[in-house]
Amino acid sequence: MSDTLVLPPTEPTTSPEKTSPRLHLDYLDGARACAAIYVIMYHSIQHTWSFTTGASAPAWFLMAHFFLQSGRFAVSLFIIISGFCLMLPVVRNKGVLKGGAINFFKRRAKRILPPYYAVLLLSALILFTLLAKQERVTWEHSLPAAKQWFTFHGLLIQNWQSFFNPRYSEIATLNLTDMFTMPPDKKANLMGAMGIGFNPNGPLWSIAVEWQIYFFFPLLVLMWRRIGAAWTVTTAMLLTYSFYIKFHYMAHGWMAPHYLGLFTLGMLGANIAYGEEEKWVHWREKRFWHPLAYTLWAIVLLININPLMGLQYSYMVDLIAGPASLCLLVASSKTGTNRLKALLSRPKLVFLGTFSYSIYLVHDPLLRVVLTYVLFPFEKMKILQWYLLIGPGIAMIVGVAYLFHRAFERPFMNTPPQLRPKRVEQGENSA
Repeated sequence: MSDTLVLPPTEPTTSPEKTSPRLHLDYLDGARACAAIYVIMYHSIQHTWSFTTGASAPAWFLMAHFFLQSGRFAVSLFIIISGFCLMLPVVRNKGVLKGGAINFFKRRAKRILPPYYAVLLLSALILFTLLAKQERVTWEHSLPAAKQWFTFHGLLIQNWQSFFNPRYSEIATLNLTDMFTMPPDKKANLMGAMGIGFNPNGPLWSIAVEWQIYFFFPLLVLMWRRIGAAWTVTTAMLLTYSFYIKFHYMAHGWMAPHYLGLFTLGMLGANIAYGEEEKWVHWREKRFWHPLAYTLWAIVLLININPLMGLQYSYMVDLIAGPASLCLLVASSKTGTNRLKALLSRPKLVFLGTFSYSIYLVHDPLLRVVLTYVLFPFEKMKILQWYLLIGPGIAMIVGVAYLFHRAFERPFMNTPPQLRPKRVEQGENSA
């Protein structure tokens, strides 16, 4: 998230011609960090009150924390940041993808895949060892499901797994409300049919979505140059959202083809924020970017008072969250006094943002480990357990994520940290 989920100081002190060809902007790292921490907090509620067991947090707690009811729009922000970052070098190269498509794919693969495949092995190992008793996982009974999980995740097509399921007809029209009302045994049976029965690391579905988007990026750049930004964005949004005319049930929620449309909004944001053409300068100078960003994000959070919207109809919420993310990035890029940019550029946020990909990759199994081995004495005091989880618990998870980053992510970053100028504009490596 990537980079989405993949992932990377302020304004450059010298002209772009005299700086590194890569564009590094602190506020992007800060926005990434906020999205990553939000996703952890969202999943902390899911794991404290396990959805699979039918447990639920008290109504007053859910209402008081309504803004944590859906993590999907944080993934949407990741996707738009990715489109923004990957488009920046194209904007600086006058609309041309420098090095061509093959070189682009090689750089993306080097940046994304090594830590991703490392976390696949780590997640399965944790589930079969540390969490085996809690999750009722055994080598004998879970190995077939594990093989299927590794096959789809290894090919990075796990978001389309439901279509390949032999019991697809049973789950094709299943609504989220059905999962809350059906008996526990039927729920467990259907969740197994949906591939949730063996799930060492749920959030990895979005890595597949981002990886698939990369294959469209050279085409999008070509379309941008041939038919223009407006037609490219409109075409991508219409084509990807047409999927939901027929496929809009729970089984299709992880497929998320509309993220390709949101990705083009990120590309658009890069042009507005840093494009040199007169039309982009004209749009960049508009005064509505800050108030519109705040207003749209407030609407997104309020919509999520109803968790059904954020979970089953996230693609509809993204019609607001997408433009909200676009406005956030453009507003943060504006020069002069900019409190939003200053907030997102705080050193601690920037530091977290530099390894937010690793945070995203490892946080889900680590949340379960912390609950099982560190906070188990508070099992009967769920509220206290949750507050401890989002305090000391998240600090522990971030620390482990940083070690993972040092071992499996940083060695494969396109520009080694020790070679990056302290103040330089950032581009593709931050995507």
